[in-house]
Amino acid sequence: MNNKIVYIELAKAIELHNWIIDKAGYVCEMKEQDGLDSILQQIKNDGDYPEFKHKLTQLVCAINESQEIIEDSKRLSIVLGCFFLELNGYDYVVFDFVREMENIIVWLAQKRINKELLSEIIESLIYEEYYSEELKLKIATAIGF
Repeated sequence: MNNKIVYIELAKAIELHNWIIDKAGYVCEMKEQDGLDSILQQIKNDGDYPEFKHKLTQLVCAINESQEIIEDSKRLSIVLGCFFLELNGYDYVVFDFVREMENIIVWLAQKRINKELLSEIIESLIYEEYYSEELKLKIATAIGF
C-alpha cells in the first residue's frame, strides 16, 4: 500500500460513469458534474477523513446519496470505490468489495445501514479476512433480519 493516497480525477470518474450508463443501456449524461467533483475533492480533506478507510467510506456514501445529481449512483459508488482501492494498492480487496457492496449499497440507499456501519464494513473488508460475529450481528440487526 502507498502511504500517499492517490485520488480519482474528475475526468476518470465521468468516464467510468458514462461506461456504467452505456453498459446499463441508458441514454443520458451526468446531471451535475460539479456535484461529483465536490465529492472527489471532499475526500482529500485529511482533517475530516484522516485515513484511507474514512475517505473510501465517504466516497461510497456520498455518491450513493447523490441520486438526484448522479444517474445510477449506486453502481457508480461501487465502481469508484473499486477504482479508489486499486489506485491505492488494495487490489486484493476489490472482488470482496464488489460482492459485499452489491447489497450493502442498496441498504445504505434505503437508510437501513448508516455511514458508521458502512465504515465498519469497509474497514473489515480492507483489514480482515472475514466479518467478525459482532459485525455480522450489527448488519443483520440493521437490515431487520
